[in-house]
Amino acid sequence: VLTLQDKLALAMTTAGSQRALASLIGITHQKLGRWLKEGQTGGAKKIPDDRETLKAINQAFNIHSQVSAEQARVDRIPFSKTSPVFAYRKPLKNGTLGDRVVIEHTQYLSRELRQKVLSHVQESKSYFAVSVRSTIELSIYFKQTEQELKHRIRTDSQDLARAELKGKIKEGVAVGPIFTKYESFGPKSSKAQALKGVEKKLREKHEAAVGQKGTALADQFLLQLIPANYYEPKASAKGKTTRARRKPASR
Repeated sequence: VLTLQDKLALAMTTAGSQRALASLIGITHQKLGRWLKEGQTGGAKKIPDDRETLKAINQAFNIHSQVSAEQARVDRIPFSKTSPVFAYRKPLKNGTLGDRVVIEHTQYLSRELRQKVLSHVQESKSYFAVSVRSTIELSIYFKQTEQELKHRIRTDSQDLARAELKGKIKEGVAVGPIFTKYESFGPKSSKAQALKGVEKKLREKHEAAVGQKGTALADQFLLQLIPANYYEPKASAKGKTTRARRKPASR
């Protein structure tokens, strides 16, 4: 059963901004901000459950669910009625739909609701990988990861990424987006292990660098659809048929 905060958090994936959702509900965006942080520091102790408030939130949630379901139908991607999120397929440069699916403005989902959403993603058997983005304080993230990589052999790509990050910090960029490494969500992967893998990456790499103004934990999901030809056998050089394994597309 979804709580009122759950419904508001899910509706934010469609609304995109607190002002837009607050306008739909008929309250100020400041009040909505407190409701979205129910039970947390700076948030409301409890979202009111009077008849008028319940009606407004449920109406906004129903609109969100309908819009999300229609977008999923148009983009031919799975949709969950029990934890509906607004997801869309990123188009390729030629305008056709690509294999990457984005769910934005997910920072208000509780850890439990985030796992519920990702659980349905894995159960759909339509995706083989997921990466989660956080908007973090770059200097803290840099220091934390620098310590972790101190005694490791770095790859060229890691050195390049470190140089780019260091350059942003020197230019005065305080916060920025960081993605976790892709977690396998394929049909053969363990759902429990996949969910643990996502949370572990967030806990170890992102949590320490959020909390300041402008930062947000897990504010976007990037999902990789299983391509239509993924299961098609491919002839090897020796004449045997094999199935080619694809890496997730670059972001």
